[in-house]
Amino acid sequence: MKGVILHTILAAKRDMLFRGSIIAILIATGFGFFMGSNALAENTQMKIVYSAYLARAVVMLCIMIFICFHLKRLFENREIETMITKPISRVKIVIGFFIGFCLLLIPIILLIVVLLASFANPTGLAIWCISFLFESIVVVSFTMFFALFIESPVFSLLLSMSVYVLGRIIGSFVFYISILHRAKEWFVFQSLTEVLIKIFSVFMPRLDFCAKTGWLIGEIDYHIFFLGLIQTSVYTLLLLAACAFDFNRRNF
Repeated sequence: MKGVILHTILAAKRDMLFRGSIIAILIATGFGFFMGSNALAENTQMKIVYSAYLARAVVMLCIMIFICFHLKRLFENREIETMITKPISRVKIVIGFFIGFCLLLIPIILLIVVLLASFANPTGLAIWCISFLFESIVVVSFTMFFALFIESPVFSLLLSMSVYVLGRIIGSFVFYISILHRAKEWFVFQSLTEVLIKIFSVFMPRLDFCAKTGWLIGEIDYHIFFLGLIQTSVYTLLLLAACAFDFNRRNF
């Protein structure tokens, strides 16, 4: 398993993941600071919020792209067949990939923390960093699942991005439903939509519970924080089990 982890890290270095991520994060945070500086009030808070939001999106996109195309290359070059001939179980290979991808996230997230440290609330930044790490872990899990299950790296990348975006905005839809209920403006079509949204909100990871930018300016909700940690941990275990099951049943 150690060899799989080292192989993943060396592949990231070969593909210049860290260099590309650093450049993209610097551009994103710079653009966020520029957008925040144009605010009419509370410029500092707006700079933090915009920069953290854009940097988080860039990190997720970078790690999704790397996972999908790295695993596809392993299958095309038959490197994965070499791995399974070693005295190591397939489950440990999956876990090795997962740990390797998660280790890649740590220096990238620390870079964002350093960039925001001078402006953000210290306690809020620590909470945001932990929550962001857990959010990244669940993103790694479902991206790995799609990349192992689907042959096309482009299709698996698009699915991963769709799940991530839906996981981030599903809470807004649920909140919108509650507002309509209070206003008593409800129709048959909206009732059907409510059922679909509630079903999605049950089975989808609620990523809107994680890494809330409001925490960076001191608006910390510990209930949401711990709820996010619990649900991301559960989804990660389920997705890893699904990855291991799919990888075990494959014939190479």
